[in-house]
Parts: sequence; C-alpha cells; structure tokens
Amino acid sequence: MGNKFKWLIIFILALMAFLGKVSLVEAIPCSWQCAGTGSGGWCDVCDKQGTDSTSDDECIECGDYGGEIEGMCAGVNFGCGAQECCNGGECGSCGAGAGNCPDGLYLQCGSVSAETCQNVNYKQTCFDRDAWNYGSACGVVGENCQANCSCCPAGTVRTTGSTYNTAAWSYPQGDPGNPATRWHCNSTNDDYLSSTDSSPWWNYNADPEGYYITRYNTCRTASCIVPAPITPSGSCNAQGTAAALSWDGFGEVFEVRLDDLVNGLTFGCGLPDRCIDIAGELSWSPSTTQGHTYAWEVRGKTSAGLTSEWVRGANFTCLAAAINGSCSTDHYNCYSPAASTYNISRDYTWTWTCPGSNGGYDAYCSENKTASSATASCDVLPYSLSNPLPYGGSPTIHLTSTNAIGCGVFHDYGFVEMGMFTSGYFPVGAQTIPGYHEGEVICMNSLGQFSALGTCPYTVNNAPINGSCGSANGGYFYSAPSTNLCNAGTPTVVSGSGPWTWSCIGVYGGTNASCGANILSEPWWQTQGGNIHADNGNISSIIPDSCSGSCLPYLITTGNGATGLASFTGTVDVAEGSLSQDGNNWEAKTEYKGLTTDFAYFRQRLSNDPDGIGDWDGSLPASDGVYETAGAMTTSGGNWTVGSGRMVILLADGNVTINNNIDVSSTAPGGFLAIIASGDIIISNSAVTNIEGVFVSDGVIRTSGTSQLTGEGIFTGWGGFSLGRDLADPADETQPAEKFIYRPDLQVNAYRYLLKQDMTWQEVNP
Repeated sequence: MGNKFKWLIIFILALMAFLGKVSLVEAIPCSWQCAGTGSGGWCDVCDKQGTDSTSDDECIECGDYGGEIEGMCAGVNFGCGAQECCNGGECGSCGAGAGNCPDGLYLQCGSVSAETCQNVNYKQTCFDRDAWNYGSACGVVGENCQANCSCCPAGTVRTTGSTYNTAAWSYPQGDPGNPATRWHCNSTNDDYLSSTDSSPWWNYNADPEGYYITRYNTCRTASCIVPAPITPSGSCNAQGTAAALSWDGFGEVFEVRLDDLVNGLTFGCGLPDRCIDIAGELSWSPSTTQGHTYAWEVRGKTSAGLTSEWVRGANFTCLAAAINGSCSTDHYNCYSPAASTYNISRDYTWTWTCPGSNGGYDAYCSENKTASSATASCDVLPYSLSNPLPYGGSPTIHLTSTNAIGCGVFHDYGFVEMGMFTSGYFPVGAQTIPGYHEGEVICMNSLGQFSALGTCPYTVNNAPINGSCGSANGGYFYSAPSTNLCNAGTPTVVSGSGPWTWSCIGVYGGTNASCGANILSEPWWQTQGGNIHADNGNISSIIPDSCSGSCLPYLITTGNGATGLASFTGTVDVAEGSLSQDGNNWEAKTEYKGLTTDFAYFRQRLSNDPDGIGDWDGSLPASDGVYETAGAMTTSGGNWTVGSGRMVILLADGNVTINNNIDVSSTAPGGFLAIIASGDIIISNSAVTNIEGVFVSDGVIRTSGTSQLTGEGIFTGWGGFSLGRDLADPADETQPAEKFIYRPDLQVNAYRYLLKQDMTWQEVNP
C-alpha cells in the first residue's frame, strides 16, 4: 500500500509540472525574450516583444533546471516592465523601482476617475498577476489604470492613440481567478479596448490532460505629446515702446517668435530680440517701435526637444505717444489740435467732444445756457380762503404768466392740463371734500426749464346741513327750554312765555326748521269732601287753566254729599282753579287748637285693650286687633284687603313705608284699618296707586312717583305734607297727581279705644 501511494503522488506532481509548463508556453505572450539564465537561475531581461515559443527565446522558467520549477518567467509579462526582473514570479528592482515609471518618464493620467490608481503602485496595481481585483475604487483595476494613465516624458501630456494591435494568451481550465478580467496589452502605455475568446470555446492541447481557453485582447497605443499653448494675447503699451505677450499652456519651455511687419521680417531669428525660448513663464515683453505693426506666434517645447504646434496670436500695432483732448471755455471749441465733434445744442446746455490722438482720452465738454426769467400766477375767483366755494361747486383756475413758453395747470397736485399756453381759464370738477384746496401752475422759461410756480388756495364749504329740531321740541317745561333745542343747525332765540317757539337754522345752505315747546303745569292735588287744614303753613295746589271738561278745576270737589272747607294760618293758592266745587269757597284763617292725637296718644289709649297688643311683622295680620313694631316698618305681602267687619290697628315707633295698595271695604258693617307712626309715612312706589284707611304720622306724610295716587279715609300729618308725585306730561294738566277722598264710614267704624267722648268730628262754617 505504501509504494502504491508513493508513485501516485509522484505522478500527480509530474502532471502538475507538465501542465504548468504547457500553459506558459502556449498562453502567455512574452514581452521581452529571455537571453539566458544565470548561475542562480535568474532570467535576463527580454530584448524584444513577441509571442514566439521556440526553445531559443521562450521565457519558460526561472530557477534551477535540475529540480522542480521554482518560478515562472510569465511574471515578467504581467508585472515586470523594461529594465525589471522577476524573482520566482515576483518583480524585482533591476533599474527603476517597482511600480514607478522608468527614468525620465512621469505618470500622466487622462481623467479624474484615475486618481485612486495614481495613489497606489501603478504597475503592480495594473499588471501584477495577483492584483487583478486590487481596491474597489478602481473597479477592474487594470482596465481603469491602462485606460487613464501612461508613463510620458516631462513636459508632455497623454493622449489617446490611433495605432491598434491584438495580443493572444491562454489559460487552463480551472485556473483560479476571474478570467474575464485577466487581460494584457503589449505596453504600459497601451489602452485596453476589448477581449474575445477563441471558437470553439475549448481547444484541445497536445497534453491529453489539459484544456485551455485562448483570449484575444485588442489594445490601442497611447501617445505622449507636448500640448499647444492657448488664449494667446498681445498688445502694445500706451507709449508704443514695448509689447505685452501672454498665453496659457503646459510645458517646460515655450518658444516665441515676433515679426515686425514694417521691416518685412518673416518669423526669422535674425534679430536676437525677435526670437526667444522662455522657460517656465507664460509671457514675454519685447521692445517695440512706435507706429509699427507686429505678428507673433508661440509653441510648447520640452527639454528633450519635443515641440507642439505653433499657435498664432492676433496682430497688434504700437502707436505714437498719446495726446488727450482738451476743452475750450467757448462752446464747440477745443484747445487740442483736433476739431470738436458731437456738437449738440440741448435745452439748458451746449455739449461737444474734443478727441484725443494716438490713444489719448477724449474730453467731454459742456457750457450752460442763460435763460430769461419767467413768472406764473393763478386765482380761483371769486373764491378764496375767506370766501368758500359752496359744497359741490366747480371752480375755475385762472392762469397768468410772463416770459413763459409753456405752462402746466394742476389742482390739489393732480394734473389738469399742460401745453404751450401761457394764460387761460381751466375748469375743475365738482368739489365735495370740505376744507382747504388749491390750484397750482408751473411755467417754462425760454430754455424749456420749469422755473416759475404759482398757487391759488381756497376752501370748500361742508355739505349742506338742514336744520332739525331737538328733543325739546314738543316738550313740556316749567320755564323756557335752553338745551336740546336743535339736533342739527343753529338755534335762534327762544321766544314767548309759554308755549315757546324757536328755529333751527340750516348751515352751508341747508333749510331751516321751526320748533316749539309747551309750558308745563306743576303737579297739583285735589280733595273730595272733608276739610283741609294747614297749621303754621300754606295750602297750595297749582291748578292749570287747561283743566276743563272732565278735569275739575277745584281744590275741594263735592262727594259723598259733603262739602268741606280749607283752614290755614298762612295762605291758600289754587292758581287757575277754584277752592270748592259747590261755589261756597269756605276757608278759615285759623290755628288748630284741638287735641294732638299723635302716636303717643293712641299708644296709650290702645294699651287699655283687654285683648292686648300683638307684634307687627309688616304684613296684614290675619286676625283683628292691635299690632305694633318697635322700629321702622315697610308693608309687605302684596296688596291688602280689609274686608267688611274687620278691625286692624298697626303701630310703628318709627317710619312706615307703604309698599302696596290697601283696600278697606265700605260695605256695611264696613271694615277699619289705621296705621299710626311716630315717624314719617312714606308712599314712594309708583305701583302704589290706592290706599284706604286712617293714617296718622307724627312726622310728614310723603309721596313721590309718576302715577296718580288716590287716598281714601283720614290723613293726618302733624309735621305736614310733602306731595311729590309728578305725572307724565301732559297728564299734569288734566288730572291731579294726588287725590284724597273723605270716608266718613271709617270714622263711624272706628275702634272704640281710638274714640274719646269729648272728641267731635264736624265741619266748621266760616
């Protein structure tokens, strides 16, 4: 078993050696043929390109012929360039360093995409057999590098070549790597274009164990050229003594030739200052002759003698010394030798040009013209600031001027008319904006300058306002009104003694309005039956003369078959009325000398009531009897009704405010209600319109409100009466504000403890 396996291993090794040798002979183009081997088995530098596989010039192996194959000279083809050697298939330094351009050559690249390849070992990246997929940035590295970079002489640039060649190489079946990217051209300066495989796909070789694929690569030889200069520019200085030549380009040296066309030179170098090599510069400033015209050209050049094409610059002329133009003080004249040009007479000035010579600057000249003085004025007759234009009126602007050739008319700075007129009348539309307005005029002098201005101000009245009566119109007043006479317009003096009249005068042409007001009767009061007495005072009820018809103009009217009298210590005044309806007009000027039946009096009398005195809470008690409160009280519980046969006496040691109507039945046997207060009895709620009963106040019985109050019964105010109800106008003229009706039934039905045997109730004749 041991021997069998030994021979098997030897057989496999022999087969591998055979296959490797055949693949190199048949598949790899030899860029440099071997000239022999040294003692150590090193390959010498191949001396020519070719693919010959004969025994005399094939690059088969490196190393010891006596043993196994140590290396393959095929590495020369893929990784080693001229003047480089392979060591066991690896490139070594024989001349220039591995991965660099040979001496005297420099890496030139054609596009930005090659930047990554430029920064790595150029040849090893592009040609090393083991580095076909080096760096993702290069993609198919060999393709990118050979398509964009070349080794070129200094001072040159890489360009795409025009010469094509095809190289063939083979590789065995099963060879590792990607055969689609394994290609090779004959030179580092070649561009790879394409690859094709031989047909049929598999070629049978003499070796019965090997199958190989043959690939044909098409390449294009690149060129390294000297670039031609661009953008040539040439000119002469202002004195004509020197030229300024410039260009852009890439090169070590630039050769420039200058041709003086006046002297008939033809780009020769017979004159030393007309032909020059310039190293590292992009400009040349040769001396020139005034008045001569020059032609010139430039080309790139390397230190090795390579040149670009000549590039011709535009001809230029060197002029004589420049003379600037100069203006004279008189228009259209020049101090310079040349005559003036562009002579123009403008509205306000003369302008002209004094030309320079030999490249000198032109002078631009002007002289102002003198114009005659002009004036402009206007008016809006007959209107002015003191004489306003009626609202909606249309003014006319009157223009006058002197020494003018044309004018413009405006109103409130708005355009009206403009032309070659110097006077006239110019109507303006209706004016509906009250206040300040003005016309404006502007005129031109003899030079066409707007130098004369004039204004004519005026005012416009407000819109007409018709007179309108104010709230006093139709009202009722005790005296002549002085306020609220007019809503619009100006009021006149109020005339008359009641009724009164006045007018509201319209303004700004508005119409007038006639207005008036009525005299207001004072509120008055009235009684029906019974007596009236005023102690230490006057009796006054101002009955208006307008009280007639259903209105009874009497202080005391007849009722219940009774007629009373008025007694007093002062005076009695019934204005336009009469004292009594029966015509007797009984009155007595006398003092009251009877018993003072006040709160204390009745409190003492009622204390004898065997039924006692209850507490009054302000409402109408549910049971008959006497009730009292220790302080002021306001009635409550809605309107009161004291039915027939009921007997209620209410005492308040203070003021009593009556806040509800009170009805006391007069139907036999009749009811009875008495309210007796140590203070005032106050009836101020306008909702209270009727009260019935006996009301006794140590203070004042006070009324107020705007509705008529009817009081039925007996009313005694030991401090007096203050009657303040005031009806709405004109109701005060047709009915009394307060009316008191005598109820004798209340006297008849009086509670027995209120009566006194020596107290009598009777009418007293005068």
